[in-house]
Amino acid sequence: MFSSVKRKGQENASNVAVVVFLIAVFLTVYILLLPAEDREELLEGGVNESVNGADSGNGGVVLLQQNPGLLRPLETDTGVHKIDPVNLFFKDQPKVSDLAMSIRVGKSLFGDESRKLSFNSESLDDINKATLFFAVDEGEGNLIISLNGVEIFDEEASGLQSVLLPVELLKESNSIEFKASSPGWNFIGSNEYGLKDLKVRQNFEVTNTKEKRGFVLSSAENGDGVLSYSLFCNSAGRLSRLKIVLNNKEVSDEALNCRSASRQVDIDSNDMNEGGNELVFQIDNGDYLLNEIKLEVGSEQGGGISYKFAVAEEDYNSIQEGKKEVELIMEFADRERHRAELRINGDEISVDNEEKKYEQEITKFIEEGTNKLEIMPGNEFELVSLKVRLV
Repeated sequence: MFSSVKRKGQENASNVAVVVFLIAVFLTVYILLLPAEDREELLEGGVNESVNGADSGNGGVVLLQQNPGLLRPLETDTGVHKIDPVNLFFKDQPKVSDLAMSIRVGKSLFGDESRKLSFNSESLDDINKATLFFAVDEGEGNLIISLNGVEIFDEEASGLQSVLLPVELLKESNSIEFKASSPGWNFIGSNEYGLKDLKVRQNFEVTNTKEKRGFVLSSAENGDGVLSYSLFCNSAGRLSRLKIVLNNKEVSDEALNCRSASRQVDIDSNDMNEGGNELVFQIDNGDYLLNEIKLEVGSEQGGGISYKFAVAEEDYNSIQEGKKEVELIMEFADRERHRAELRINGDEISVDNEEKKYEQEITKFIEEGTNKLEIMPGNEFELVSLKVRLV
């Protein structure tokens, strides 16, 4: 009994599935056979696709949607970006400290006359050499010199004398002590030194080996570029090299010599970004100035941009019958003045807008099939969104 009931339930379920399938087929054929306008009315609120777009969600079909970004007017088909000069150097910068005009030191059985002089050191990590200079007026025996309590010189001195000061002994505040050696067995004699023009020269390593520069490309500047600059040499380092990196990719690496010259570097369009870009200039030695830096980038004529969108035959018929309209919507990044010429299939519309949003009906300019929209900026502005909608 139970098995017969079960079989009967299965048969009923199968019959229901067949009926549902037949109804779905019937409805599909019915909808396909309806006139276009009746079919659109029946499907209102569902997904509607055109050649270029889909339902915008508020009763319209998006024919074109783009995010153009920065636009700026150009007089030619080349955008020119001037870049601030770059001074790169790896060099020593000396600092001279005057210790004393003259001093006298001596040693004998009856007395010991020494002198201490002081000087300061700044940026200890950057000091790569320090030298003591003086002239000997008269001298007998050895001259003994100590730096911060450590003896660094014990020799006879005469004439113009230089003594290297160990960099590792330097402190922010330094003391140099001058003494004469003992006369030894000559109990009644003495050793003396007269010194003058005492100076300390400290050589600091001053570096600025890397500089960054930025530039912004408009959406129309989409061609290859040429980076040009003038190179001036203040002093050449041993095997100096200049590297140029664009957006983390090395675009130039050249050996440098100490002469002025003009340089050019070809830039591939694929290495540049619409919007912000970063250039890095770097040397490993020497002292160079890069001046008159200029980047020229190929651009669409006049800095304008162009897009194409399609209007299907049935949509065009609806436009002609007055059932559909086409609207253009532009959204800007700010409320500043935005001036541009719009060209739709050759017809022009002037835009002079200070709002963040601009809307314009363009139905009368629309053609069946492919349509062309051009934007020629009259001033620089950022176009966040561009939309053409069939409503």
